[in-house]
Amino acid sequence: MPKEYFHLFSLICSHTINFLHAMLTPFQSAKLTYLFELLDVNDNGFLQLNDFSELTESIRSKLNYDEGGKEHRAIAQKSTKFFHKLLRDIPNPGDQSINLTGWLQFFNEEVTSFKDEDTVDEWVDILLSFLFGMFDDNHDGYISLEEYQDIFGIFGLDQAYSKEAFNKIDANSDGKLSRYELIPAVETFLTSDNPNEVGNWVFGNWVRG
Repeated sequence: MPKEYFHLFSLICSHTINFLHAMLTPFQSAKLTYLFELLDVNDNGFLQLNDFSELTESIRSKLNYDEGGKEHRAIAQKSTKFFHKLLRDIPNPGDQSINLTGWLQFFNEEVTSFKDEDTVDEWVDILLSFLFGMFDDNHDGYISLEEYQDIFGIFGLDQAYSKEAFNKIDANSDGKLSRYELIPAVETFLTSDNPNEVGNWVFGNWVRG
């Protein structure tokens, strides 16, 4: 075999092995698909800026913030910042949107595979700040049961699971969720393949059935 072909063959084999090693399991893929669908507010199969504009308005209305007020502007800024972070990390050349394939490929290659611990930590922090930070209505640094149930309400999640999930994540049973309790829960959701881990249910009961 000519040297250049042998080198090409070796590269192809190496990339294939790395891909197979890092491939999402059906359990992980189902969780990440569910999270994508939560963020796809208008259900068109893409994450676009208007999804996050609609989410911002839903939060503003739910939390009774004045339209155009300080709190409204703050959550709008967080939503826009989150969307543009997605676009930078999951580029779709020529299109200001993200599809499910790109979403799953990114999390497969950069997060779930634990290729880079810093990337995992970064995305745990990003999701925690975005999905939970905007609901800390009294800005005390904790998520109360009421605030947690607000999250379920905004995303149309079954409230029957909210209290059970809250109590399981509330490791010290103090009636509120701290950042230190939510970090491992969100990391588990993004990376775990073990259905018995509590963090898998931090965003509600995602099992179709």
